[in-house]
Amino acid sequence: MLALDGGGVRGILSLAYLEVMEKELRAAANKPDLVLADYFDCIGGTSTGAIIAAALAKGDDVATIQSLYRDLANDIFKPRFWRRGLLVPKFGVKALKRALDSHFQDMKFSDPRVRTGLMITAKRWDTNSAWVLHNSPNGLYWKFTKDYRIKDIVRASSAAPSYFRPQLIEVKQGQTGAFVDGGVTPHNNPALLMFLLSQVEGHGLCWPLGQDNLMIVSVGTGSRTETRDARSWAARIASANGITSLQMMMDGADELNRTLLQLLSDSPTAEVIDKEQWKVVSSSALHNMLTYLRYNVRLESEWLKDQLGLSVSDEEAKALSKLDSVAGMSRLEDIGRQAAKAQLDLSHFI
Repeated sequence: MLALDGGGVRGILSLAYLEVMEKELRAAANKPDLVLADYFDCIGGTSTGAIIAAALAKGDDVATIQSLYRDLANDIFKPRFWRRGLLVPKFGVKALKRALDSHFQDMKFSDPRVRTGLMITAKRWDTNSAWVLHNSPNGLYWKFTKDYRIKDIVRASSAAPSYFRPQLIEVKQGQTGAFVDGGVTPHNNPALLMFLLSQVEGHGLCWPLGQDNLMIVSVGTGSRTETRDARSWAARIASANGITSLQMMMDGADELNRTLLQLLSDSPTAEVIDKEQWKVVSSSALHNMLTYLRYNVRLESEWLKDQLGLSVSDEEAKALSKLDSVAGMSRLEDIGRQAAKAQLDLSHFI
């Protein structure tokens, strides 16, 4: 299983990892036309990761998606002076809808052109529920979801509140749901959700557990930890603290996601997430349920220097961490390629 995080334009960093991954798998298999849909049995994503996941699942190579992604980001993230994300969403959806219409046309989850398993995470706004949308014909709600158009679900998963307006979808005859970004759920990093997808009976997969039976490869979009002055942050206005709290909740959900997967897995990429819990995780008796690989970078000058030998000022690293920083896409892509070359070990895949 391949799990792709949300993160706005930082998805270009994920694609750099996938570019290196695809190249190495092609060389190992001696198949120059291999695509990731040939290797992974299920590809899932949230928000920007949903766009990439859907394109990969229908058999696109990474270069095709990179081209789509650059055009898409430049068309979508064009701020207008009357749009500030307060009274109206910060960005319009016309460019996004045009791109999704062109790329996915009217493909449904049940379309035979979808070459592998596909999972997309979205939040149903009107019922406050996380939706796990996938193409398993044994799923409990397949009779409804098989006719959902992929472009609509992808649009829903990427409808970040204050950035884009919600997506309306007829979930069944006579009932319409309003959907927003899957990152509003605890699954902006969808890796743990994909583990549940593989195990929960209602989803219809029920794959066997074990290090040699189940592998989840999780690719991030870059992360950053902000150190805040306690007194100045405590004195901020309520609305500013509310926005910060939402991001902190997303970061906390991501940490819990990674901690649980390390607890349950044999993970050659295991990292220190919480110093207090590290020994508990590394010595867990539960670690044989799956193999778990996590790849990501920290958009912090010290980490980039120590881990990749890159000289990036903290001011630049902070700018690169923004969800809509189109100007930093080339730099993010370069960082992603270097990180992938340093971190990916094909022996973990084969």
